[in-house]
Amino acid sequence: MQSVDKHRFFKDVALDKAFEISVAYDKSYIQLVVLTPLMTMPIAMEATLGLKEVNDKVEINRFLLDLRNTRSTTTVNEKYEFAYEKLKALVQVPSEIRGALLKAEGNDSFRFLETVMRNANYNFRVFDDEALALEWLIR
Repeated sequence: MQSVDKHRFFKDVALDKAFEISVAYDKSYIQLVVLTPLMTMPIAMEATLGLKEVNDKVEINRFLLDLRNTRSTTTVNEKYEFAYEKLKALVQVPSEIRGALLKAEGNDSFRFLETVMRNANYNFRVFDDEALALEWLIR
């Protein structure tokens, strides 16, 4: 994927190289690539704020979350709180958003997140195949 505008959003020096956000060349989706081996709630929140800021400018509402090189360290309760409280405070109409989380094959640390996000009325799926994720995301 060739990116047009690259953005990084950091409020804490510790998050300086945690992720990158870019807009697909054809502007069909916004991509988040997490660069750290462990996905924590502070990184998830900072990435969410960055995605929101970019989406507010380009209004794409399609997100490819590339977490193939990371594992989630968040608890079941944190995932639930993220979907039902933290994210809902930022996103007023969840049904307008479509998110595809791309994980490494065999990494099940994000599976429960798919269930929670879908139950919270987000159009969200987890994939381990990039082509399938993109096909679903931009259809």
